[in-house]
Amino acid sequence: FPGTYSFYPTAAEEKLVVQSIVDRDYPDYPQGFVYVADTTKLDKHLLLLTQIRDLGIPVILVLNMSDLADQNKIQVDTHKLSDKLAVPVIRVSSRTGKGISELKQLLQRMYEGNLPMPKTNSSFYQIAPEESKLATALEADFPRHNNYQRILIAHHHEWLPFLSEAQKASVAEKVEQTKFNSLQLQVRETMQRYDNFTPIVRSALTEPGSSSRLSEQLDNILTNKILGPLIFFILMLFVFQAIFLWAGYPMDMIEAIFGYATSWVQNVLPAGWFSDLVADGLLAGLGGILVFIPQIAILFFLISLLEEVGYMARAAFM
Repeated sequence: FPGTYSFYPTAAEEKLVVQSIVDRDYPDYPQGFVYVADTTKLDKHLLLLTQIRDLGIPVILVLNMSDLADQNKIQVDTHKLSDKLAVPVIRVSSRTGKGISELKQLLQRMYEGNLPMPKTNSSFYQIAPEESKLATALEADFPRHNNYQRILIAHHHEWLPFLSEAQKASVAEKVEQTKFNSLQLQVRETMQRYDNFTPIVRSALTEPGSSSRLSEQLDNILTNKILGPLIFFILMLFVFQAIFLWAGYPMDMIEAIFGYATSWVQNVLPAGWFSDLVADGLLAGLGGILVFIPQIAILFFLISLLEEVGYMARAAFM
């Protein structure tokens, strides 16, 4: 599920992920996870991985872009990473195909249920007392779920589509009784997880001094409490301004082309239902759709650009 950064969704695709991992009756409830992370920005990608571990479902950590990591002289101790994160770790390159056959073998063993998992199974998050109390209270309502899944249901019960109105009311009542502060606990969990897995990543990765310093300097600026939101606002303003400003010229051109085509049809064809169908129906409808393509193309290009340079991961961290 690209575009998903945590189990606390801010977008539709993230909600789909949460829905699928807390609904035990979901037809596609996962047997296991393949978690693909960018080797060159590993510390920005592991929040969701540590949350997935707490679901009690097998997971494989795939370190992609290993060819780029080698070019940048980034070394990864996969054995240490696997031992500390308690998941199998494999390096691959989707560009060159390196490691893909080994990944297929791991997937086969996962499917057969004999994937060797590291001995340690400690969580990266210490559940708060009110969360523990609420998870116990929800056990009767959700007996097949583990404590972390029950906590996620409590966080998101208002919009989860598989819950009945009676279940939502029951969860809401227990949330009120245990004084469960959803927003405060989300922040607490996120910060605690980062505090726990960041030292592991730093100990398992060896980067050249210059690029590491540059990355840290960018982090200090782009995730700063004051500068970070300001830069985010400026970038989003630029994105939306670009969508409307840059797209204006091709949109005008598309409208002009379809306007000319409509006039041509009305002048050439005799007046009647067929002329109206082509001019006011087919051409007008097609033009009304195609005129938005420049805006959509620019939007996805800019989002992809921000993702590629690593800014989206930093924005998610903020």
